Order: sequence, then structure tokens, then C-alpha cells
Amino acid sequence: MNLFYYPGCASQHLARDLHQAVEALFSALDLEVTPLEDWNCCGAREIAGYRPLVGWLLAARNLALVKEGKLITTCSLCYHNLKRAEKELQENGEALRQTNALLKEEGLQYSPGKVRVVHLLEFLCEKGTLSRLVSEVKGKAPRSRIAPFYGCFLSRPFGLEPGLMEKLLDLSGFEVIAHPLKHHCCGGHLPRTDSPVIKDLCGRLVYGGKR
Repeated sequence: MNLFYYPGCASQHLARDLHQAVEALFSALDLEVTPLEDWNCCGAREIAGYRPLVGWLLAARNLALVKEGKLITTCSLCYHNLKRAEKELQENGEALRQTNALLKEEGLQYSPGKVRVVHLLEFLCEKGTLSRLVSEVKGKAPRSRIAPFYGCFLSRPFGLEPGLMEKLLDLSGFEVIAHPLKHHCCGGHLPRTDSPVIKDLCGRLVYGGKR
């Protein structure tokens, strides 16, 4: 199966370090993962203020660029938006028709079922990838204590299989400790990063991880 990597907008600024680490990881594991060319924003949180077709189109354009294969992303919000479009366009024929009518102007077409959106955690825990990871990193990390955090978009409505992050951390040699709020909201869907609500939510998460 063809493998593609969708970096998302945050990879160009706030999450640049994560983006560079992911590319280095693919290289270290000798994985043939192709960076998706000419990708566009998935709509992020701002898309909620527009009619649904806008969100479907933004996400579907990235899926159409893949044509067929697996699309890997690291951003939880990108994962949510791409999975939401994947599900909607699979089940809603009218949404698919309208979306493809717009994509056709660019010479693109999205065919439901031919592209599978996966989060990096899922991809790394797949049998073939995990075996490579074991040979490279098993037990090599310093025995630091780590509290996993998934947040909203990796927990619902397209939740990952439970325990993926814990499995990878344990495999790497970290001491995994329980985080009672690991599936709680950080406020990432809110439009202002300086919002007092975000500060309160994130403060609660940090405090919860220390306990």
C-alpha cells in the first residue's frame, strides 16, 4: 500500500520540531513514506464557522491527492477533520457529488474507500512498522516518567485503539504513569490561544499529570 505523510499547517510553525522528528523517524526506520505534495489546510478549528461543504472540500482535496493508499498525520485536529470528511463522503452521496464537482475544476476526484486516514500512533503500532521500531529503539530511552495525553480528537468520535501511546512509550524504555485526564479537552478547538478558558483547561491538565 502506498504511504503518504500529511504534515498539516502547524508543521510550518508551532509544531515544526514534531514535523522534523517525524521525518527523521521515517528515515531511521527506512520507511517509504512520501510527503504529500501540494497539500492544503484541513480547515483546522476555524472551519466550524462555515457551511459543511467547505470542510468537506478542504479535507477531500488532500485525500484526492493521495488517490489510493494510506495517509498518515500527526496533528490530532487534522486527524479529526480528515476522518470526519472520510466518513461523511462515504455515507453521504450528495456531499460526495458536490465535493467532487468542485474538485473536478482542479482535475481531481475523491473515491471513498481508496484512501485510509491514520494517525502516526496507529501507524507505528501496526505489525510491520512496530517490528522495525522494536529493533531500533527498544529500551534505549532514559527511564524517565511519562504521562500520556490524548486529548479530545484522538479519543472521540474517531477514537484510537486504547493504549497505543502507552505501548510505544513502554517499548522505548520510559516509565509510563497514569494521567487521570488523558482524554480531557485542552481547549484546542477555541479560536484564541490566549483565551482564559484555554489557560484554565491546560493548567488543570498539567496539574493532573503531576499528581
